[in-house]
Amino acid sequence: MKKQTILVICSLLELLLIIPVLGCSNDNDESGNSETSMVSGNRHIDGRIITISGDEMNYDGLYNFMEKGLPLTSDPMQKNAFNLESNTESCYFINSYEELRSIYTGDDPLPEIDFDSYTIIIGKVFSANLYDSLDKQSFYEIEGKYSLDLFFSGALVIPVFVYYNYWGLYPKISRKDINVNIIYNPKEVNND
Repeated sequence: MKKQTILVICSLLELLLIIPVLGCSNDNDESGNSETSMVSGNRHIDGRIITISGDEMNYDGLYNFMEKGLPLTSDPMQKNAFNLESNTESCYFINSYEELRSIYTGDDPLPEIDFDSYTIIIGKVFSANLYDSLDKQSFYEIEGKYSLDLFFSGALVIPVFVYYNYWGLYPKISRKDINVNIIYNPKEVNND
């Protein structure tokens, strides 16, 4: 009964995560890596799509496809369009349409992706807290190891077990282990 109550609370709190996220801009993250997001619009998460030099393709189709099929939080009561293991962390380096089809279980047509130039990383990470919003993510390599930082913010943090889904399009990379970090930056509450 306690587990069902927590799941219902998580499902209700998931609605809080539908808050629009910050707009795209060029930023330097805390690790000193410069990242550019080439996707226009204020609902896109900065750093989720990193393009190669000279690529002027519009990735709104990919963004919409992923947002529809892979919601930010994993809700065991609702099935998403990707076959990610439930109640466990997972990560996939997708370098072809065949690999994407192997984990995609939805009905929508796959978006156009140049897999000769790009890799999609799709995964799920555990958190002991529910946050207001995911503002940006930063993918980088240090000393041969990949890291992905997920930057959450908000004035509201609820201590509850949750799995966050993540994805990103990056210039072609090899398969390696990846360290996924959740970084929380609180927003100040204005009591005026």
